[in-house]
Amino acid sequence: MNKTHQLEQDQWTRRIKKGGDRMSIDMESTLPIYIQIAEEIESMILEGRLKEGEQAPSMNQLADFYKLNPATARKGLMILA
Repeated sequence: MNKTHQLEQDQWTRRIKKGGDRMSIDMESTLPIYIQIAEEIESMILEGRLKEGEQAPSMNQLADFYKLNPATARKGLMILA
């Protein structure tokens, strides 16, 4: 992991742990994780938790934080593209 990616990951992790951007991903849900990711990011935008011009979490940030396969995180992000 390069320094830039590590810094971005650390910043995102701190924001999540503070609770301001907490995403609720339920690993036991029947709703696929990639759909939950898309819905949570959409909710963050609509509720103003993700401000205009602010970057959404990256595929790697989501995969690292939630211990997901990057392909699952990418699939969720692609829904929003």
